Amino acid sequence: MNGLIVKPLKKGKSKPVEVGGRKGVFDFDVPPKFIEGVGGGKSPLYLFKAEDGEFFYRLEKDKQGGRWEEADHAPMEFDQMKQNPELIQQMWGNSDIAEALKTIIDVGGNFKDAKYFLKKLNTHRQISGD
Repeated sequence: MNGLIVKPLKKGKSKPVEVGGRKGVFDFDVPPKFIEGVGGGKSPLYLFKAEDGEFFYRLEKDKQGGRWEEADHAPMEFDQMKQNPELIQQMWGNSDIAEALKTIIDVGGNFKDAKYFLKKLNTHRQISGD
């Protein structure tokens, strides 16, 4: 369990924890997912049930990430989204974050504006690559 936020169980649910800026429990009755682009396809993602929905998250402590707009690479990604708005959909799907970013870009906003308007949304992202 050294490098994990919770120990995976064969069955059942974890104790309540905070992951991705959300409070909830991991449901180990659902088999983990393996995605090629996450940890080379070898890092399991477990179902996490929170008040605002269900998500699949990694358990490694060093992959928990943080808020997107606080990351060093966020200003560059924002500029890329301004140049190619399709990247918003690829990165954020059909979410409140995507709608906020589209609106900010449509009105000619900059990254500073984005940081301000995204404060109220959960922009937390885990680290997918290794």
